[in-house]
Amino acid sequence: MLSEVYIEREVRCYLKSLPVKIDFAILFGSTIYGERLRDSDIDLIVVSKDFEGMPFEERIFILQKHWKHSVMLEAFGFTPTEFEKLKDKSIVVQEAVEKGKRILVRRNGKVAKTV
Repeated sequence: MLSEVYIEREVRCYLKSLPVKIDFAILFGSTIYGERLRDSDIDLIVVSKDFEGMPFEERIFILQKHWKHSVMLEAFGFTPTEFEKLKDKSIVVQEAVEKGKRILVRRNGKVAKTV
């Protein structure tokens, strides 16, 4: 079974590979909560101003296309404005904010740290 540390490292590499400038990402779900099963996917929210005006389906396509790992990824792409609005309306986003690990990204696109 994959460790949380390994998955965090893989997610950092993945975030660096994306063709959008990331404001931040949140890793959440069973992997972070210590409840990961053999077939668990990786849950991730990616927030980027570059998603502005981009159809949701295209965002998902971009996020899935760049994931090169055998473990399934369930990634959601939001603009900062969408993310702020969803914090009060979406149970998934609320859970990610309350229990997830925020991965900060420097302005040059490099992953800075996990909070």
